[in-house]
Amino acid sequence: MLRLIGADRAQVRAMMNGEARIVVFSALLFGLLATVPPLVGISLGLTESPVPSVSPVGPVGLVAIVAVTVALSWGSIAVATRSALRPAPVDAIGGRE
Repeated sequence: MLRLIGADRAQVRAMMNGEARIVVFSALLFGLLATVPPLVGISLGLTESPVPSVSPVGPVGLVAIVAVTVALSWGSIAVATRSALRPAPVDAIGGRE
């Protein structure tokens, strides 16, 4: 749609990168918020403290999980954007799938 109103490929990619940042950040935020209650419950059951204990490998594992999440989500958005930008806009609208 943006290509039809005069945006070039660089402008569309820049917009998609901005949207990708929002999607990746919200996925990480909601993923973190979803894991807090079970971790607090497990910690209360095992150590009677609401703060989970962290092993020395914990921060490295967390960084690896975040890196894989970012790579997968950013990659999937980039592939979808690239495939959407491949055909000419007028051909894509008039074509049947």
